[in-house]
Amino acid sequence: MKKFLSLTFAAALIVGLAVAAYAVDFGADGFVRVRTGWHRNAGGAPRAEPLIIAPPGADTGWNDTNAWVDTRFRLRFTAKANDVASGVIYFEGDSSRWGEAPDGRNTAGAWNADRNAVELKQFYIDFKVPGLSDFAPTTLRAGIQGFSVRTHFLLFADGPGVELNTTTGPIKWSWYWYKPQEGADNQADDGDIYGVRLWAPGLAGLTPGAYFLYLNAGDYPLRASTAAGPYDKGDFWWLGLYLDGKIGPVALQSDFAYFDGKQTLSGVTTLNNPLAPDPDFGGYGFFVDASVSDIVPNWTFGGAFAYGTGDDLVDTTDQWGNADEFKGFRVPPGSEEPYIGNWGMVYYASAINDGVRMSNLAAGTTAGLGKLGGTWFGKLYASFKGPEWLKTTIYGMYIGDTTKEGNTLGDARDVFPAIPGFSSGLEDDSDIGIELGVYCNISIYKNLTYSVGGGYLFAGGALDSFTGDTIAGIPVNDSPKDPWAILSQLIFTF
Repeated sequence: MKKFLSLTFAAALIVGLAVAAYAVDFGADGFVRVRTGWHRNAGGAPRAEPLIIAPPGADTGWNDTNAWVDTRFRLRFTAKANDVASGVIYFEGDSSRWGEAPDGRNTAGAWNADRNAVELKQFYIDFKVPGLSDFAPTTLRAGIQGFSVRTHFLLFADGPGVELNTTTGPIKWSWYWYKPQEGADNQADDGDIYGVRLWAPGLAGLTPGAYFLYLNAGDYPLRASTAAGPYDKGDFWWLGLYLDGKIGPVALQSDFAYFDGKQTLSGVTTLNNPLAPDPDFGGYGFFVDASVSDIVPNWTFGGAFAYGTGDDLVDTTDQWGNADEFKGFRVPPGSEEPYIGNWGMVYYASAINDGVRMSNLAAGTTAGLGKLGGTWFGKLYASFKGPEWLKTTIYGMYIGDTTKEGNTLGDARDVFPAIPGFSSGLEDDSDIGIELGVYCNISIYKNLTYSVGGGYLFAGGALDSFTGDTIAGIPVNDSPKDPWAILSQLIFTF
């Protein structure tokens, strides 16, 4: 017993001396939030139920009213040593619906709680690079971290990687290597993203920037668009320019990105289909938001425009029925860009509640259209702050469809059947609709904010859907009731 106590005392003394010699500052930050959603025809692509006989389980929520509550927390611990190195461990916990079934992740809202709903979101090391930092401030971050390049427009994803950040004169640089997929150790079947971003903050009140991202897909094709055969490969890249800041009284945020690439089919794929071509990809997206403040006291007036190319659904399938050419603007694999920003409240996800939206979303292992691909919009908005704790914003926007020979979201069929290489057999509409909305941000206390708002979308023909029925061989399509949403969020940040 005495020996045990002696060893314990010695260990405590060693730890105490180590802490004294290498002082570490610990910090924590994060948030806890509760959100509500009440909506119709939002939360995913609408599908009509058959008009004649609905088979069991066919209810898709078409024209239904839905309501729910969810909860999330995020907690990030940071240990920092002498301003040169730090380590971060970042946790997240979710209830995707209050009262949900206790069947796996994101189910903290199950009755009796005590669920396995805490996730390890990020953990990484961040440190000042010795030697290089003598010439230019240089830091390196390695581990599971947030990969962000113009998060409202192109890319945000948590994942493993290495990021080097440095400054040369007025130019800041970020160099990226991230690992979306690791295949077999002895095969060239990995997925890697390489990239660079440079920007010059505060250049005459503006911040111009540019970036280049390259996805080398050893066995990681764009599965959102084509069927993935074994050992298929791909090369995809994004080139972007942006400009933020103020030009006189005008606050500006603007983005442009071009996307291109090719999926190379393997011999295993072409053996079963010798006529299959290597699918080509290419598209572009554009976004700009400009606003002026206090020309009228306490008021901000602004406008926004965005455009993302869509696919031509005839070109996506050639005359032999093979995937061929895709011209929709796509975001990198797994990007959570669709959930970020505040473009609207019904069709696009909002900052109040990203759990309600109708726009396309990218899945975790695919590169999809994101929220912008296949659509465009023009928007006008105005915000009024008064009293100090209340900010109210109203907006109106027109949303259009850029997919050709079909629609981005709706799948209404034409009276004429599809002819591969010549027609898609789908109706082609350009009108998603007109959306109007209003929302308020209420500062209850310094760290406690309540946001509430609503939006209404006057639905256009591009949202029409095929019911699954035909009459005398003619497809029966249905138009949705106008979608709407009433959303709220109560959030405490620390």
